[in-house]
Amino acid sequence: MSLISDLWLGLGIKPEVYDNRSKVKTKAGYILFVVLAVLITISTVVWAIL
Repeated sequence: MSLISDLWLGLGIKPEVYDNRSKVKTKAGYILFVVLAVLITISTVVWAIL
């Protein structure tokens, strides 16, 4: 629930608020981030089931 409220409240924040160093500058970096997030999620679910 907290994540949903953070997303909802964060929609009104201007981009200048965020740190420029945290931006993904390449498509490869974005893909790597998504792949790692999916792997961590799947690993956590499998670990919780076992």
